[in-house]
Amino acid sequence: MKTNRRKLKLGAALSLAPMLPSNLFAGANTQVVKNGEVFTSAHWGMLKATVKDGKIISSKPYQTLSKIPNPLQDTMADLVYKTRITAPMVRKSYLENPDSPKP
Repeated sequence: MKTNRRKLKLGAALSLAPMLPSNLFAGANTQVVKNGEVFTSAHWGMLKATVKDGKIISSKPYQTLSKIPNPLQDTMADLVYKTRITAPMVRKSYLENPDSPKP
């Protein structure tokens, strides 16, 4: 019974972790990596990104947990540099007539 209570208390304490400041666990090493490897994570898994001259050049899964391949883990550079919208966009028809824009 005591073990279950301890587990519940630990679970409750860990559930508060997202509310803590993000830099609490960062330590002293918060510099931007110009060359080397960076470990990060996203909703598609833990990733190891290779950085050269301050730009991501490749990414690989840090740890494979499933036999099902996930192509998003290998495309971080494309997702960061090629598919981003770099400026606000609006349809020309909206600018010409905001009350009756064409789709």
